[in-house]
Amino acid sequence: MSTPHKFKSDIPPTAQQTPPTGDLLGDDIDVLDAFNKEPEPLDFILPSGFLAGTVGLAFGAGCGGKSYLNLEMGMAVAGGRDADILLLEPQKMGRVLYIGREDPPLVIRHRLHAMSKHLPIDVQADIATNFRIKSSYGREFDVTKKPFRDALMKACEGVRLCMIDTLSRSHSLEENSNEDMVRLLNVFEDIARETGAAILPSHHVNKGSGREGLTDQQSARGAVALTDNVRWGVSIVKMTKEQASKLCDPDDPGHAIDDARDRYVLMSLGTKPNYGPATAGRWLRREKGGVLVPVILDPWKKDKDGDDAPKTSRAGRRYKDKEQSGSQGQPLRPLRGRANILGVGADEFDARFADVPPMDPTPANAKDDDDDWFK
Repeated sequence: MSTPHKFKSDIPPTAQQTPPTGDLLGDDIDVLDAFNKEPEPLDFILPSGFLAGTVGLAFGAGCGGKSYLNLEMGMAVAGGRDADILLLEPQKMGRVLYIGREDPPLVIRHRLHAMSKHLPIDVQADIATNFRIKSSYGREFDVTKKPFRDALMKACEGVRLCMIDTLSRSHSLEENSNEDMVRLLNVFEDIARETGAAILPSHHVNKGSGREGLTDQQSARGAVALTDNVRWGVSIVKMTKEQASKLCDPDDPGHAIDDARDRYVLMSLGTKPNYGPATAGRWLRREKGGVLVPVILDPWKKDKDGDDAPKTSRAGRRYKDKEQSGSQGQPLRPLRGRANILGVGADEFDARFADVPPMDPTPANAKDDDDDWFK
């Protein structure tokens, strides 16, 4: 006796009662029209190639800051560049949906309260208007089941960015099966195509990658179809012991980071750059409450006698100048849009996006009946 199918998505296409509608091979492209007519501009969420209406993947080790990254990315899109704590350079404001599967509501409230200390007061109302945050901690949530898939489709209408934290808590399929992961991504792609929202699930890296601080797309756990089939990726990994011995913080230029490395993570945008260039990694530092903020770290090395001797960069010299002049040693904020990884990549990043057009302050798909959005 055969085992009954648990979910509709488990039924092979040939056994489904309702046949697919429309052209089974997809939409036709008018080649001659494409040759002769300038297409409309691509709508990027971020300048590193995250395209609206597509599916990306955020991945990192457990306790590495993925949830903070999601919330801060969501605030940047919902509130614009004045709400851009991570200096991600969102291209347009819009509505954002965050579904937290791992954390109780009170934990998320604590994180949001800590983040508010880094936000201008006049931007917080814009964020609250555009940012819908839901906690489904301890509840069933399975996008392979029709009720949940339909609910997510409806919730993404008019949304610019939808984040699901985490992927493994959002389905009942086998993550090591390429076939199952293709089917799962098809669900997200269908929602992205129908609503125009960019879908960004979060996922864990395998243990080896987490230990070694690897940021490439193959670091993600499970079937390779997960990383091969998404169109964009962002990774966040903890600082390694070796990196901590070679870097110092401009706010503490007299010491290598060493044992304080748990405060630092490396964020790499565009690790799967299908529609745009990958950018240099950026170091982020945990502040009070776990909030992640960008920081430009300085190279560090031992002098010839084996004593600690910082090799200060421009950021470190600015810190020293302020200290020697008697001014307060306020934390240095990097220039907007700076990238850094071991002191490399900042100038290239600035040059690449120097001509990015001003952000459209009008939320995408804005409607007059805004009150209905939170229902």
